[in-house]
Amino acid sequence: MESFIDWLERPATASVFKGSLATLTQRSILEGDQSLVEDTREAITRLACDFVAEWEGLVTLAKDEGLQDAGKSRMAVELRRMCGEFLLGSLADRGFLPGHGFPTDVVSFMPGKEFKSPQDTPAEGARQFRTVGPQRSLDLAIRDYAPGSEVVLDGLVHKSAGVTLNWKRPANEENVAEIQSLRYLWRCAACGGSDIARGGPPDCCPVCGAERPTSEEFLRPAGFSVDPRIRAHADTDSLSYVPPEDPVVSTRDAAWRSLPVPELGRYRCSREGLVYYSNRGGLGGSGYAICLQCGRAEADSDSRGLSALPPALVGHKPLRYRKGQDLCPGNDKPFSIKRNLALGLEITTDVFEFQPQHTLRRASANALVIAVREALAQELGVEADEMGFAVGQSQNAFGAPAVSLFLFDRVAGGAGFAVSFEHLMRPVIRRAERILDCETPGCEKACAACVLTSDAPGGKDELDRTAALAFLQTRLKFPDELGPDERFVEGAGLSLAPLDEIDRELRLSAHSTLTVFLPDQSNPAAFQDWPLAAELLDWRKRGHGTQLALAQALLATLTPAEKLGLRDFALQYNVELAVAEAPAFPNDAHALAMVHTGGHSSQIWATREAEPRVPGPAWGRPIGHALAKGSASIATSFAAVDLDTLLPPPGAQLRQICTELDCDLATFGARASKIIVELLMKCGSWPRAGITQAVYRDSYVSSPLVARLLIDTIKQIFSQSGAAEAALVIETRSPRPKGARGDPWQIWHDWRNAADQRAVIELFGKQRGLRVLVFQKDVPHGRYLDINFEDGTNATIVLDQGFGAWTPPRDVIVRYNFSVDTNAQVKSLTSVNAILQRRGIGNTYFVAASGKI
Repeated sequence: MESFIDWLERPATASVFKGSLATLTQRSILEGDQSLVEDTREAITRLACDFVAEWEGLVTLAKDEGLQDAGKSRMAVELRRMCGEFLLGSLADRGFLPGHGFPTDVVSFMPGKEFKSPQDTPAEGARQFRTVGPQRSLDLAIRDYAPGSEVVLDGLVHKSAGVTLNWKRPANEENVAEIQSLRYLWRCAACGGSDIARGGPPDCCPVCGAERPTSEEFLRPAGFSVDPRIRAHADTDSLSYVPPEDPVVSTRDAAWRSLPVPELGRYRCSREGLVYYSNRGGLGGSGYAICLQCGRAEADSDSRGLSALPPALVGHKPLRYRKGQDLCPGNDKPFSIKRNLALGLEITTDVFEFQPQHTLRRASANALVIAVREALAQELGVEADEMGFAVGQSQNAFGAPAVSLFLFDRVAGGAGFAVSFEHLMRPVIRRAERILDCETPGCEKACAACVLTSDAPGGKDELDRTAALAFLQTRLKFPDELGPDERFVEGAGLSLAPLDEIDRELRLSAHSTLTVFLPDQSNPAAFQDWPLAAELLDWRKRGHGTQLALAQALLATLTPAEKLGLRDFALQYNVELAVAEAPAFPNDAHALAMVHTGGHSSQIWATREAEPRVPGPAWGRPIGHALAKGSASIATSFAAVDLDTLLPPPGAQLRQICTELDCDLATFGARASKIIVELLMKCGSWPRAGITQAVYRDSYVSSPLVARLLIDTIKQIFSQSGAAEAALVIETRSPRPKGARGDPWQIWHDWRNAADQRAVIELFGKQRGLRVLVFQKDVPHGRYLDINFEDGTNATIVLDQGFGAWTPPRDVIVRYNFSVDTNAQVKSLTSVNAILQRRGIGNTYFVAASGKI
């Protein structure tokens, strides 16, 4: 992969293949996209980093096992298996390559000698041939071919007796016990999160921090086989059958969003969601006992393997016969027989999760989600079987029980079907209503004309389309008209997806222009996570004018580092900057964006809330009031902003920070202080006199991690100046109330108690040899470090994103107990260490200047 990344980074790659990419993407949604090479590089780099992180975690666990023979340890086996997997299959499983192009999840069933397929007859002149049994996708095979199930082939019944272990070889070659794919599925009852882990389940939920999420160990089988000693029979009257189990579906750590009408519920979607198919021997089953030496498997007796009944596979014969071998060698090796294993398959794909505000019964939920799937398939013009569905129990924003409805793409890697529901909600819900309003005579609960599909739940009372229809009409249907309080102009309607609607309006006229209004609460540091940012350059390339209208108060309060970040953003995305206030309307709504096509009126998007107007991940997403769009003629004066006026003041020194401070927590202070001292030296503000006081002003010194990074850095600066009695004054706001958020449990989470915040920060400073004073107050926008020297001079450091720009990687959990007393918190904060990475895309800045800025 390193060679591939290096190839993508070469300047010649994009230019040489520009024509080929244009041909490949012609008449597709990617047509005209100039960032495909860069996006591919970022995706494969992220995947490589995730692989390395997983590898390093297993290496650490292997060392912790402390076994003398490390080559036989569980973690060492996992490492060998991880490195032995096929590259294309692994890339498809992780969502980088399209799963439908690489059939990695198709397995074979090896029947008895009585079965003869057409492929068993070698073609004339063929030198070799191999027996090939029927094949199925693994999500179906773990049920249909599971040990104990009977499979009818050409009128004969073949009974599955185990799994094949030679996953790298044709299934009929000599049985070799290769390293098997054993993993864990964990599920959190508190937040509904779930994921797959190697080496063992996590001690706590990585999403919400709940202790000991439930888990199950599973085997991803490479195929299934009969016992060749047992002959097939022709009695097809009573076949053993394993009923299907509902898949476990998760959007992983995707953020929740309000529906266009917030009181109806919320949703979230992910292109890297999880779908897990499993078989534990049927509903209420205890899994299988599987011999990893020969592959024989039997249904296990209880969930812990401690039943009074004789354990499975005692004195068993090898699954595939070998001359002179009556008993399997695995009988003499206790660790060769794994008990209570599930048969499972996990894929990474597109997942959409919808959580209605009001609960509904499972039968209604099943009918509703099937109707939505059928409606979405009709809207997209695809087969409904391309998508799967699921219903799960979850919790709403306040911790109360709720129901989640899931749609997902069946193919590994996703095909973009399920997540498209986000942009097609109104037409899909209208179609779903027509599907549920079945006119077939005699249809009470379900029929083949509405929601009784081939993969619908088979129970008698598992579908109720009439209840689902009533729920949709009263609890889910979007209003055709907004209420009078929500209409900012006459004729204003509901805005479902502002980004898509803006794009459609711009396409109507080649000379249309877009203006986005930014309120005074905007933070340029959040621009890199702004969904609109990725579209600005594309719209500019199509010939549309784009500009950001900054509130006058915003421009006046930006720090030099933030002004520089704003300037870089404008240059990077070729967008104009202007000063203008967002138009206000009689219902207290303010304009979010405006598209002007050259006529007398413009298309305007407006909201009565402040949060959807602030650039960042939540831009354009309603919280408590719906977003509205309408046509109006308004007069707004714009004053252009000269980009040169955003440069740092004369004499100031600038340092862009990329990965220089991506290090461990223990060494961060030394590295950051070195950069700051170098800047002070360059601007002539590092005299021989020591420091008397430093004042740090930042609204977000609200987490233990930020407090430690700040104090460690200042400690190093004081030491280099020779200061002995200097004090650090921290001016920051009090913690925000808990609200609907969960309790904090990681080191980068915020305190909830103001007294704890102050006491821990001041005592931790004392532990580091500093006199720290914390003042909780309203702090002006920006992050400033004012340093006063003994000779009466002073200097100012402006930090673009402050110390909150660095956190542990997403998959690294660093627990912190906020419920213990001050001394215990300080002890934990002093001893903890972890790898840190800078959040977001692009660079951050430190700016140093003599005197006050």
